[in-house]
Amino acid sequence: MTMHPNPERDRLSTRTLSVFFMVGLALTAVGVADFDDGKLFVLVGAVVMAFNGKVLLSRWLGQIH
Repeated sequence: MTMHPNPERDRLSTRTLSVFFMVGLALTAVGVADFDDGKLFVLVGAVVMAFNGKVLLSRWLGQIH
């Protein structure tokens, strides 16, 4: 794995994580709206939302302190 010259840029940006979080939210909404075979959408959307939400929350809490 190559490292970015600037260590602060060696991870996903907050904007990118926010976009992924919204994609997870959309997948979950589509899965809930499709009552027959929407379980996979709900599962994938929930995992995407949980991971990105955790990272966003930890960054937000890190900026407060």
